[in-house]
Amino acid sequence: MTSNAQFTNVFVAVADATAVDAYVFIDGELQPPAPRQGGASGNTFSAADVDFDPSLVLSGATQDLPESDIDAISVIGNGVGATYVLAATSPEGGFLDIVVGPEGQVFSVDPV
Repeated sequence: MTSNAQFTNVFVAVADATAVDAYVFIDGELQPPAPRQGGASGNTFSAADVDFDPSLVLSGATQDLPESDIDAISVIGNGVGATYVLAATSPEGGFLDIVVGPEGQVFSVDPV
């Protein structure tokens, strides 16, 4: 799942997690799914794995990088549940992927 101010993408693993159905929410409305994509692989997570409190998830990054803008939030499977990746823009114009836990703990910051 990836979300920003304009839309939310949700990718649903199907066929024993070997394919994916992609959905988009725009303005609060679910759009018809895109054509199914095969060849999917990687870790998945269930809805129960997502413990999303925006103020907590963003807390570590906004404390450590108060002048950066968070442009999008992604939820990815980590093999035991879900991890959050924040796409951020620094005041100098650089782009960062900030991997955080559900309580905002920062695991890594990578330039992109």
